Order: sequence, then structure tokens, then C-alpha cells
Amino acid sequence: MESASDRDELYGRMLLSNHNYGWARMMFQKNLARWKNWRPQTDETARHVKAAQAAIADCDRRMAE
Repeated sequence: MESASDRDELYGRMLLSNHNYGWARMMFQKNLARWKNWRPQTDETARHVKAAQAAIADCDRRMAE
């Protein structure tokens, strides 16, 4: 699970750097859904959720520019 999440995070960052904000946001949303539904919730999963939310907010900010 964590390796798939890391791959999506890396791919999302790559898309973000190439100004493909919509696709990047979709990758980060997939990560957010993955970690919000993961059981049991731990401090590590909470860290992943916060990172995904921050990445989505970054995409939203860049799309609004």
C-alpha cells in the first residue's frame, strides 16, 4: 500500500511540475481516499492524509493563478 501511495505521490509531483494541475490533483485525491479509508488509523496514516490534503490545496492554488 505504501509503495503504491509513494508512486502516486511521485507521479503527482511530476504532473504538478509539468503544469498538469488537474491530473496531479486526481493523483493526490486518490492518495487521500486511500489513506482516509485505511484501517486501522495510525499516526502514519494521519501524516499521509495531511500530506495529500496539502498537495491538493497546492494544486487548487496553482489552478486559481
